[in-house]
Amino acid sequence: MSWDYWIALNSNKAFYYDRLLELAVSSYDLDKKTRKMGHKDRVQFVLVWWFDNKSKFYKYQTLVSVAKLFKITHGTVIHHYSRRKPSRYYERETECVKDFIES
Repeated sequence: MSWDYWIALNSNKAFYYDRLLELAVSSYDLDKKTRKMGHKDRVQFVLVWWFDNKSKFYKYQTLVSVAKLFKITHGTVIHHYSRRKPSRYYERETECVKDFIES
């Protein structure tokens, strides 16, 4: 069963993006503390995707609310979507999260 089907059955359409963000964070353990390059790349990909689609969210429209979900500070959120340089393996490391979000 795809995530889109599950979300359609179990949630309101207005909160689709909120649920998708919560599922991505919980499925890939993006709220865990680690220094692994692949994990940081996945967090960066999800935060850049959130920033690009921020107007579609209801529960997670502010930096502070997203920071609480990821268990980081709002300054770290800004760093990830505006200043952090992706690793050279960024495409390979974010492929699974990209498929999850875009499917």
